[in-house]
Amino acid sequence: MGEKFTAWITKYALTQGITTAVVEDCFDTAFDMVKNNNPNNYITVSYHGTDWWRTRAEAVVQAEKMRQAKIASLRKSLTKFEAMRFE
Repeated sequence: MGEKFTAWITKYALTQGITTAVVEDCFDTAFDMVKNNNPNNYITVSYHGTDWWRTRAEAVVQAEKMRQAKIASLRKSLTKFEAMRFE
């Protein structure tokens, strides 16, 4: 069993916000993987890479990057649709 600690989860930051979970490291499987054993619904959820952080400050930085990327994507889509003409 790995070490248990609180992690800040950013996987769904743009839809659910930054959440926290008590997770267990799976560093023997992957160097950046943790899992959350949810006793309420018997589902184990794994988080990898930039889906989780050890501090809230790190999570906020990641969520801001995600927000900026989404805004850029939406602007690109909007430009495409504004240029579209039907004749």
